[in-house]
Amino acid sequence: MIVVGWILIGIGVLCFLIGVRSIFEVEILREEAGDIVLWGFRAPLNWLKRLGFALSSIKWVKQRKGNRVRNLRSEVTHVAIEA
Repeated sequence: MIVVGWILIGIGVLCFLIGVRSIFEVEILREEAGDIVLWGFRAPLNWLKRLGFALSSIKWVKQRKGNRVRNLRSEVTHVAIEA
């Protein structure tokens, strides 16, 4: 189990290093073209923003669903009290 963990950590580090290298390659190509833009760093930030938006949307949907159940319970209780 420990060996599997170390293998997964190694794969993760390797993927991270490949990603960092590709980001800097894009940056160097942009600088050579005369367009100094940190596109390589913006792309991961945009993905993080999208992930955060998706997670907040899921949280909002769960919250609305919970409120709907709560409202139904209060209506049932109200009808039971009237009867």
